[in-house]
Amino acid sequence: MDITAIISEYNPFHKGHKYQIDKIKELYSSTQILSVMSPSFVQRGRPAIFDKFVRGKSAVCCGADLAVSMPQVFALLSAEGFAEGGVITAKKLGSTALAFGVESEDISSMYEIAEILISDAFEEKLKKELSENPQLSYPLVRQKVLNGFVSEEKAALISTPNNILAVEYIKATIKFCPDMELRPIKRIGNGYNDCSATGEYLSATALRDIILNGGDWSRSVPEEAYSIQKDSSMLNLQRYEDLLFSVISVVGYDEVAEYAGNKELADTIFASAKESGTYPEFRQKLSRKKFAETRIDRALCNILLKIPNDSFMHSSPEYVTLLAAEKSGRDIIKKSEIPVISKFGDYKKINGQQIHTEHLADRIWARCLEAPSGEEYFIDKKPFISEDLI
Repeated sequence: MDITAIISEYNPFHKGHKYQIDKIKELYSSTQILSVMSPSFVQRGRPAIFDKFVRGKSAVCCGADLAVSMPQVFALLSAEGFAEGGVITAKKLGSTALAFGVESEDISSMYEIAEILISDAFEEKLKKELSENPQLSYPLVRQKVLNGFVSEEKAALISTPNNILAVEYIKATIKFCPDMELRPIKRIGNGYNDCSATGEYLSATALRDIILNGGDWSRSVPEEAYSIQKDSSMLNLQRYEDLLFSVISVVGYDEVAEYAGNKELADTIFASAKESGTYPEFRQKLSRKKFAETRIDRALCNILLKIPNDSFMHSSPEYVTLLAAEKSGRDIIKKSEIPVISKFGDYKKINGQQIHTEHLADRIWARCLEAPSGEEYFIDKKPFISEDLI
């Protein structure tokens, strides 16, 4: 089978995502589309606005053949780890190709950059520069080092969010599945972090703001996805932030240091929590030029979920959770080389930290809904199976 994997979050599923699926079908008419999603918490270190089953169903109803979620621990890694977890998962599910959004279609230059980034020469230079410039952030140092290997114009290709992830996906395929075909899709619409509410293709950032603030978001989402998402249980962001701050403000320094993964960041988190009375005050104190907002959010999320920072970077996913499937997705499941969890009881067959973290993340997510729920929320959830399977 020709199976095109998309490593995704769909937070929430919007018109840009459907455009990507439609474009893949237009360019590769015989392919099946597999969506490998983030579960309850996404890579930027925040809880998803809708649950994983709602987002998976939206993807399948908008053209994907199969939607599964990777284990939660891989969705909360750095961009490199997230990409590796997604690519390994896609490979174990039989994917022959990987599609991803890009701001630039210069895929040959991005491939060149990916090969440089995994070279020993680059690694040695990067370690030296990080040691000599501790006041600078990792992304800034990496960009500086890269400028010594390629032109500044070419290095600038990985200064935008989608291209950054694209290079990480390419690195992961080089390392784990060099035969996997790369299928870049040019991104359209507003920029990744554009908060503007104008235009047909809004960013997920802008769309989440509209939804959380009670605005009209129907025009920015495919009709099929809107009908699924509009009446679904939704995250209450303030409830999550209050819970997060309650946990962060009472944990000891050793625990913060273990899960934050960086002493300077751990020091800042611990001191800011002790000096603050509310989450907004705490978050304001955390704003530092050296650490990106997503890096801070992942550290806080790691503390909340008790995941040592990037501890699963060199591990392999042990399962996927089935979220939704069309009839055409059955053969993918049948030939999978990784266990596919289709009901809550199946989790009992797998032990260990990956499952433990998944359950903890789901319980916390359900507690932070507009109408908070207990453990039964995900225990009672079942994957969406297209009617033609019944």
